[in-house]
Amino acid sequence: MLKRTAFVCILVLLLLPAFAFAGSQQESSTGSTGAGATGPQYGGTLTLNGGASEPPSPSINDAHHASLAWLEPIQERIIHGDTEKFGPGGNGEYAFQLVAYIPPQYQKGHLISDWDLTQERLIWTVRKGIMWQAVDGVMGARELTADDIAKDVQRFVDSPWGNRFDGLLKSVKAVGDTIVLEYDNYSPELFYFIGYEDRAIISPPETTDVDDSAWENQGGTGAFAFEEYVVGSYMSYVKNPNFWGKTTIDGKQYDLPFIDKLIRVIIPDESTAIAALRTGAVDHMGVNSQQWDTLEATTKGLERNKYGDMVNAISLKTDAPPFDNRDVRRAMSIGTDYEAFKRYGKAEDFPTHVFPSWSGNPGVYTPMEELPADVRELYEYDPAKAKKMLADAGYPNGFEMEFYINSEGVIDVGFASLLQNEWAKIGVKVEIVARDYVTYRQYRDTFTFKGAILAGTQIGNATGSVINLLGTDGWLNYSKYSNPKVDALSAQIAMEMDGVKQNAMIKEAAVIAAGDVANIGAYLIPQGMFWWPWVKNYHGEVSIEDGTFGALVPYIWIDQDLKKEMGF
Repeated sequence: MLKRTAFVCILVLLLLPAFAFAGSQQESSTGSTGAGATGPQYGGTLTLNGGASEPPSPSINDAHHASLAWLEPIQERIIHGDTEKFGPGGNGEYAFQLVAYIPPQYQKGHLISDWDLTQERLIWTVRKGIMWQAVDGVMGARELTADDIAKDVQRFVDSPWGNRFDGLLKSVKAVGDTIVLEYDNYSPELFYFIGYEDRAIISPPETTDVDDSAWENQGGTGAFAFEEYVVGSYMSYVKNPNFWGKTTIDGKQYDLPFIDKLIRVIIPDESTAIAALRTGAVDHMGVNSQQWDTLEATTKGLERNKYGDMVNAISLKTDAPPFDNRDVRRAMSIGTDYEAFKRYGKAEDFPTHVFPSWSGNPGVYTPMEELPADVRELYEYDPAKAKKMLADAGYPNGFEMEFYINSEGVIDVGFASLLQNEWAKIGVKVEIVARDYVTYRQYRDTFTFKGAILAGTQIGNATGSVINLLGTDGWLNYSKYSNPKVDALSAQIAMEMDGVKQNAMIKEAAVIAAGDVANIGAYLIPQGMFWWPWVKNYHGEVSIEDGTFGALVPYIWIDQDLKKEMGF
C-alpha cells in the first residue's frame, strides 16, 4: 500500500503545479541536450500515458481491443519490424512510422527464427530458449513450445475476433518445433493477422484454466511482468529477469530490457496529461495536433516526430437508408467542406484526396488531378448542388441522422460539432452520439452503430485498404460497403504475388470506392509523439508491430545524468 500511495502522491504533486514548474524547466532545458552517459544504462523507470480509460478485461473472449496495449509489455508477437537493422538507429533506410503495416522487406521473426510461406500453407519455426514467465497460481517458468503457439492461434481463431479467418485458415497444428498453418484460401492478410496484428499477442495455454479476465493472471514471454493495477491511477510492470531479448549498440551486445520498471498512467483529462508531459511526470506520449503549438511554445527541450497514415473518415452505414443510396452519399461528399476539416485537423500540408490509399505510396495512390471527373467533383465543395442532389434522391427536406464518436477524444468532439454545422447547411440534422472509448469501439467493431461513425482509419497497408476496408466481408468495413467490382479485384489482389500487378489492381479498386463514397475521408491525421531527450535509443519510431509502442520499450534506456542535468 505504501508503494501505491507514494506513486499517486508523487504524480499529484507533479501535476498540480504544472504551470508553475514549466517556467523553471524551460530555462534549464532550453537548448540543452547534455552529454549524458557514454553508453546505455540499466535501471530506472519509464512512465507512459496509458490514456483516459481504465484497462478492460484482457480475456480474448471478451474481445476488448483497448486491453491489448496494456498486455504488450507482458506478451509478444510472432513478427517484428527490424528497426535495429533498418530503422533510424540502424542504416536509416526506413523510419517505421506506418501505424499498421510493416513492408515485407523490413520484417524479421521474433518468437520464431524462420518462416516458409506458400499459397497453401505457412510454417513457423519456434525460436529456441524463450521462457514463459512464472505467474503465481497460474504457471511456473518453462520454455515456449510450438504447441503453445498453435493453441494460442487456435484460441484466437475461436474467439469473437476470429471472423477474420473465415474462409482463409483451414488448420493450425504443431509439428515438432514448427507450427504449420494450412490455408483454405491464400490471403496476404493472414500473415498480418497472426504475425504482427495488434490482436496477435501470444499468451500461455495455462491461462485457460484460470480467470483470464484478471490482470494478475496474465503471463507471457515479454520483457516485463505484471506488477499491479490501481484503478484510476496506473498499471505497473517490472523487469522480467529471464527475458530472452538482446540488442547491439555500437558493436556491443546488451541484454534487454534496460529499464527496471514501466508505468502506464491513467489520465482522463487531456490537459492534465499534457501537464504530466511538461513536468516530466510522463516521459513519452502521443499528443494531438491541436496541442502542438502551445506545447512547443511553453515547454522547451522536448523531442518530436510527425507522421500521418491514418484518415479521419466519416463511415456511412450503406446497408440502411439513407446511405444505401449512392447518390445521397455523393451529395454528402460535395456538401462537405474538406478544406475546413483540413484546417481543423491542422492537415493543410496533406492532400485533400486521402482515402482509401495512402498518398505516400505512388504505386497505389491516384493524385487529385488524375482522378476521373466524376470522382474529382466529389471534393469540390458546393452546398447548393449537394442540397439539390439530396432532393433529386428523394430527400427534399433533408433528413436526420446519428453520428457516433469517442467522447474522450477532444478532436473527435470538435470534429462532430464542425460536421453538425456543415451538414446543417444542406438540410441534414446530425445528432451526435458520444460514448466512452470502450463503448465507442464496441459500436464500431461490431458494426452496430446507426447512420455514421467517425473512424480513425489506417490506410498505410495497401492490400488491407482494399481487402479489409472495402471488401464486402472486410473486418474493417465499418460502412458495410459492397461493390461486386471491388470484391472481384479484392479476390485477385489477395492471390497476386507480383507486386506491380497487385498495386495496379489496388489503385483501380481505390478509385471505384472513392466514387461510391462509403467513407468520406475528411483529412489525413497529422500525428506526433513527444518525448524528453533522456529517453535514449529511441528515434521517433511509431511501431515495429501493428500501431503499438510496446515492442519498442525494451530497447529504451533512461539517461539519468541528463535527466538530472535538465532539472528533473
